[in-house]
Amino acid sequence: MNYFQIFLICILILLVIRIIFTIPSMSDETIYLNMAKNFRKGLIPYKDFFYAHPPFQLILLAPFTFSFQLVKLFISILGIGCLFLTFLISKELFDEKVAFFSSLFFLIFPGFLIFGILGMGMFEALFFFLIGFYFLIKRKDFLASLFFTLAFFTRYLILLLFPLVFLFLKFKKRKIFDWIFYQTAFILLTFLLFFDLFGFIYFKDTIIYHFYSNIEIGIANLIDQYLALGFFTIFLALFCLIHALFEKNRLIALFSGYPLLYDLMIIFGLKQVIYHYFILPLPFLFIVIGYTFSKTKFFSLKIFILVIFSLCIYSNLKSLEFYYLKDYNQVFFEVEDWVKKNSALNDLLFGEPRVLNYVSFVTERKILNNWFDSDLKFINFYGREKVLEEVEKKRPKVLILNELHYNFLRPILKDYKLIKEWNVIEYYPIYLFEIK
Repeated sequence: MNYFQIFLICILILLVIRIIFTIPSMSDETIYLNMAKNFRKGLIPYKDFFYAHPPFQLILLAPFTFSFQLVKLFISILGIGCLFLTFLISKELFDEKVAFFSSLFFLIFPGFLIFGILGMGMFEALFFFLIGFYFLIKRKDFLASLFFTLAFFTRYLILLLFPLVFLFLKFKKRKIFDWIFYQTAFILLTFLLFFDLFGFIYFKDTIIYHFYSNIEIGIANLIDQYLALGFFTIFLALFCLIHALFEKNRLIALFSGYPLLYDLMIIFGLKQVIYHYFILPLPFLFIVIGYTFSKTKFFSLKIFILVIFSLCIYSNLKSLEFYYLKDYNQVFFEVEDWVKKNSALNDLLFGEPRVLNYVSFVTERKILNNWFDSDLKFINFYGREKVLEEVEKKRPKVLILNELHYNFLRPILKDYKLIKEWNVIEYYPIYLFEIK
């Protein structure tokens, strides 16, 4: 049995596990899945509902939103596709043994096991980018630029990987003009197409909103979200970088050093960070980890890599349980059951967006004003007074609130009665209210 066959067995096992443990989790995924479903049913992003990102994620997911399990399975296949593409790229650059360890380490990394199964937009964008990078290695710059453009219009953060592409071409002593020309033309023409289709609201939702709500020079809030996993990848990147410099291997130095630079750009460029923002350069980091583990003559370095991975997995076991076990996510199913029994199809919902959108997705209930992304960042951007006025005016039947939304909507809660309160994983309160 060769390395590729072993790798295929590993990803098939992962896919079976995903089918068995398909559950909603407290993440923005449910927002995007419900948006994609409503897009399939005829609503237009930007015009009919606020959407803070370019549209290709919704276009990609929409055909699979006939059931929650189906679209989750498709998302898992995309994540596994990123593993497969990491294998192919690593094999093209080095050999099959390096490719096997690169993709295997990527697979067992908790950051992949958690976020590779979530439709957060990052792995969808990464999927397109890795296809583009594979074509780049094959010297098909036109196709590479096309897929890089699909990635860019899935998540704009992919732009931060373009310097890596530029440096890769320079290190390979290849002409970069063709890639720059194709890439600039594709992005410009696609942006103009979307601007023509959706109007200025597309520019406002996807660019102005982020400058208002997300971009700020300084150390980001919630940096512990990064350190839970980034603490380990920092060590792995630094040791692989030192090993590459010792070997005078410029390509390995690039692939190990650039993820560190990327992480710094995110930490010092955004107001607050969540770990999935740091996903995009991971395949290149795991390629150098696989290379270092396969090629190093220092047995102690191999042991160090295995110890770091063991510590990373051990320290994130609780997070893995939260994203895989139904017991930690009962609030979704209990709210879904109550809404089905105690509301009609034309009743409106509003509140905390994660549980709200899952319940809307599976019960077919509508969300007030199609405010799928009812996070407080959007509410502040849209106008707190206007949102509060709309809620008070239209009086949704059901409110699903977290602590922040509870405080925001406190002035109107006199018209509602509390049905139940949940304490999700012992720190995230969820309140279910019904209008009196």
